[in-house]
Amino acid sequence: MKIYMLTVTRDADGKSGLFNIACKKIFYIESDSEKKRVIVHTHNEEYYMMGTLKYWSVVLNASGYKFLSADRNILVNIGSIKVLNRMTKEVLFEIELMKRTKKCVIAFYKYEKYERFIIDINPDIVIVK
Repeated sequence: MKIYMLTVTRDADGKSGLFNIACKKIFYIESDSEKKRVIVHTHNEEYYMMGTLKYWSVVLNASGYKFLSADRNILVNIGSIKVLNRMTKEVLFEIELMKRTKKCVIAFYKYEKYERFIIDINPDIVIVK
């Protein structure tokens, strides 16, 4: 798959200027609907882009990535998921749980439907029961 880059800023107001990040490094994207932008979460940082989750979901999936609407305000990069926690309905992006481990919730009503889909795409995921 071709590696695509996104142009983002490091601060919400854009004063830091523009930076490029690889789409494959994204863990999840969170909506900031009040400001009509999204927050892009990677391993160590958060970045900002204009637009809606719906728009970015279409763009990223059309580019060959697998992003899933985990909740009404979160898109998860399935390829970045390392652990699925069935009890808490959380996805974690690192195997070892540490203080700064990034994680997010899949809506309870979506979890069962999405679990099989996620495992089919990313079979190396660890399942916590």
